[in-house]
Amino acid sequence: MVVKWLWELRLLKGFADGKVFGDHCEGSNSLVVFLHGWARTKEDFSEVISGLRSLESSPTMLSLDLPGFGSSPEPDQPCGTDWYGDVVAQVVAEYIEAKSELTSVYLVGHSFGGRVAMQVAGRGLLESLRGVLLTGVPLVRLSEPAPPPWSYRIVRVLAQKGLLPASVLESARKRRGSSDYLRSSGVMREVFVRTVNEDYRELLRSYCGDLTLVWGELDAAVPVEVARRICEHSCGTTTLEIVPGTGHLLPTERPTALVDTVSAMVGGVRS
Repeated sequence: MVVKWLWELRLLKGFADGKVFGDHCEGSNSLVVFLHGWARTKEDFSEVISGLRSLESSPTMLSLDLPGFGSSPEPDQPCGTDWYGDVVAQVVAEYIEAKSELTSVYLVGHSFGGRVAMQVAGRGLLESLRGVLLTGVPLVRLSEPAPPPWSYRIVRVLAQKGLLPASVLESARKRRGSSDYLRSSGVMREVFVRTVNEDYRELLRSYCGDLTLVWGELDAAVPVEVARRICEHSCGTTTLEIVPGTGHLLPTERPTALVDTVSAMVGGVRS
């Protein structure tokens, strides 16, 4: 209880010239960075972090609000997860530079945050990266997306040519858009569109480090079969743990599963 109370007293810290805000707490010479999902915030990992803090030896931890969510400002212009990966790598590099005793970095990503983590890992943006843990991350498709219907494409073309008002196009988008798409607007809607069209198979083949998948058995948004496909495309050592009776929001539904896995993952580090 005392550990949880102390964690709740944490203060926001700005990183990367104010692009990102987050919380941090000091521990061992291993740094664990938590990256949340789309339309979520760093608070999704609060119980996980509290659980790790209660251990006899806990890692140093950094929990970020990704740009456009929570306390962090939106990107200046539309971008994909490659830009988010660059920003996260910059944040971690700055943090390590300020605390030279940190020797090993681990990324923990849920959903959208896992896409960002894969950009960092697959492009080799952090030399000190020792492992990645993903949960509910749509890195591969189970089937190719269906093309938009002709009626929608006609409306889109006519609106682009100024022959239909923008409100008609927006109404058409609302009739066929996902809930995440509809909840987004402006630059973040553009970010969402770019993100859902990205392909991560090459990044999976490029990252040959340790990859741990912790998946909710009942995840309807990103089914377990996606995790199995990720294992097929992965280059490095990959393990898959399926958590029974748990859905897509595993960090909040079953935080102890992540506490146990992160603890085991970081505990294997030898400085």
